[in-house]
Amino acid sequence: MCRHCISPVSFGSRGAFTLIELMVACAIVAVLAGIAVGGVQYAVDSGRAARARSDMARIAAALEEYRHRYGDFPSTDRPDELCASLLGRRGPAGGPLEDPALVDVDRLVTAFNDSSSNAGLVFLDPWRRPYVYIYKVPVAGWTNPSFVLCSEGFAGTSPAALVAGGYPDTDATANRGVIGWDGG
Repeated sequence: MCRHCISPVSFGSRGAFTLIELMVACAIVAVLAGIAVGGVQYAVDSGRAARARSDMARIAAALEEYRHRYGDFPSTDRPDELCASLLGRRGPAGGPLEDPALVDVDRLVTAFNDSSSNAGLVFLDPWRRPYVYIYKVPVAGWTNPSFVLCSEGFAGTSPAALVAGGYPDTDATANRGVIGWDGG
């Protein structure tokens, strides 16, 4: 046979993948996709956690300025009262103020229920949940010289566990996933 001629196709030659080979290839692609999605989610959550820490640092600085100006931190555990206090609309005793804001609202994630009066304005973490601020309100015999400020984090864990005196219980199972526990 000359070298320019086409040889007849042999029925024993291999021209396609087997079903097993296709299934193995799909499994490998699925595993790699799972690893990539997990890595992306970890990066997104890490970025959100960093943003939450940055927001909490701004809020903590504003709380320190509030204490310097009025002699004490706002006594509340309500997110809307915290925001009203730092916006210069609520004094230490809960009365109205007309002082300048201690925090730049545009730099923090916020939500408005009534944008005309700023009623219901709260500071939201990157997961769109209010930051948790506690000072003297829910714990009798508060001896903590500061406040408790944290984010529920990606898990949405409500950080309800405080020990005697108003200190955060960092070992409590209920507080796993909580970001922060910052205080002044």
